[in-house]
Amino acid sequence: MLATAGDEETVIVADSDLARLDAIRAALPALRHRRPETYRWATP
Repeated sequence: MLATAGDEETVIVADSDLARLDAIRAALPALRHRRPETYRWATP
């Protein structure tokens, strides 16, 4: 989503089509091929 607002304090509200969002995410090859197991938080 993209929105613009003036320089003053502003609240922006939008409705999202979650089915469309899922379809777009499924079509993105970068998300399809990601490997979450390779990203781990360092242990202290």
